[in-house]
Parts: sequence; structure tokens; C-alpha cells
Amino acid sequence: MKYLVMLLVVGSSLLAQAEDSKFSCGNVGGTDEWTVYVDLNKKLAGFFDNDSTAVVPLINVTLLKSNPPQVVYVFEGQDTGGEQGTKLRITFNSTEMSADVTFDAGAAKAKTQKSLDGCVVDNQIDL
Repeated sequence: MKYLVMLLVVGSSLLAQAEDSKFSCGNVGGTDEWTVYVDLNKKLAGFFDNDSTAVVPLINVTLLKSNPPQVVYVFEGQDTGGEQGTKLRITFNSTEMSADVTFDAGAAKAKTQKSLDGCVVDNQIDL
């Protein structure tokens, strides 16, 4: 019975996500202009840092066994706005409506910044 309830909750969450597939998450790291954009239909996320948007593809989706279950999307790729050869990782939690950005992902000097404003549905974005 416990698993049936969990499947119903997860299924409901996924149905809701099917309707809402575009999100924006502002105030990354406390900088008003820094924004994460997520388009689940295109399997892309972007990070806007004042003058350009670096776009990276979806690499992983994880269902966290928590209460309630959480769906976490991880996007990663070349940071087109950063130093040559650096990776950008964007993590989006569709259950908590939160996001964070890791600059220079995988390196010793990697730094992660959270979206302090949380995330909202934003059907106007186009990645």
C-alpha cells in the first residue's frame, strides 16, 4: 500500500510537470540579474549572467525517496560564458521549485550558487 501511495504521488507530480515545463529561477547567488531558465520539453537549462545565456543539456533525472518524493534534474555542459574548457552544472528540483548553479563543475575550485528567489513557472522563455 505504501508503494501504491508513493506511485500515485509521483505520478501526480509528473502529470503536473507535463503541464508546466518552463521555469525561471532568479537572484542566483544574491545577484538580481543572474537567472536560471529551465525548459523540460527541450531538455535544456540556461544561466543568464548579465549579458549572455549559457545553455546546457539534461544529463540526469533522479527521484529522491523523501517525503514527499522529489524530482531533481541535472543539466551539464560547456560553460560558453566562462573560461575556456570549464563546465557549468544546473540542478533543478521541480518539487521544491529550487535551483542552483555550479561553476567550473568537477574542478577543485568549483563554486555553487543557489537561486535565492526560488523558481516560478515561466512560459515566456525560449532556450
